[in-house]
Amino acid sequence: PRVVDSIVLGDESAVVWDHHAFTSLGENRFAVPATSWGSHIEPACDVCPGGDLGGFENSLVVLAVTDGRLVEEERIAIGTDDAVVRVIPASDGWGLLGSQSLTVLDAAGSVRATLPLA
Repeated sequence: PRVVDSIVLGDESAVVWDHHAFTSLGENRFAVPATSWGSHIEPACDVCPGGDLGGFENSLVVLAVTDGRLVEEERIAIGTDDAVVRVIPASDGWGLLGSQSLTVLDAAGSVRATLPLA
């Protein structure tokens, strides 16, 4: 095997260390979770050591393989405090599994519910 293309998903994604985070959607399409860190996402933290740790933003990223290239088709930013490690397609939206919660999105990407797992 060899790498034929790469794409930056964010600062972190569970798919890097766990192949189960890869969700096939068929027809050369797949979805993965991504997390971006930094002050470009949220205002700086006033009480953080060093004054600026920023925040994080979870995203559901839908990718496709087109002409041998990875193409980002859709990115849905998710307002949740729990880092998403799995994305689960549903007939009318998505389920987003974190370490402490399950977030349900509708087809438009709006959060419908967040259920604690503990």
